Amino acid sequence: QGLELVPPRCMTVGALPEALYPPRARIASPLVRRLAWTEALRGASPELAAQLADPPPAYSDWPAWRGLGGMLERLHAELMADNLDFTAVAAQGPALQGFTGQARWQALTRLKASYLELLAQAGLQDPYQARAEALLERRLGWDGQVVIVAAPALNQSLRAMLDQFGSRVAILIHAPPERAARFDTHGCLLPQAWIGL
Repeated sequence: QGLELVPPRCMTVGALPEALYPPRARIASPLVRRLAWTEALRGASPELAAQLADPPPAYSDWPAWRGLGGMLERLHAELMADNLDFTAVAAQGPALQGFTGQARWQALTRLKASYLELLAQAGLQDPYQARAEALLERRLGWDGQVVIVAAPALNQSLRAMLDQFGSRVAILIHAPPERAARFDTHGCLLPQAWIGL
């Protein structure tokens, strides 16, 4: 019939966010991010480092610093995936009963600035920060439709990105129609709806 067939571009949910916005710089690999966190920690002032590890490792104890850097990289990724950061925790934490770590979260906020600066100096960008900025600035772009297939758990960052595409997002759930109420509008499981089955 003379029609042009453009096959779908398939990817995992983890790779989808970077396809939905144009990054301003090359995205740093997980290893580079961990090394940048480690270097930001090692270069921090003694007072700042003491807020995060008491006592801080010796400057030459590279494995200990690398372990701390990896922990911070994972914490940063987990928070950013749910549209939070160290600043938000420092600001909202005091409203929680028993919250005592505000100084530590403020120290993490300062350390994150050093981490981002190290990446910028190398011409790189943190993926979670890049996603947050693209979302805030509404710089998302995708020409066609986005189809999510059988993804029972999506983080808040990706949900917010998909929401900006409106009707161009289709959610496919592999379940009979009578189970529709057990899933939310993003096709994710509603835990309470599955208890007792």
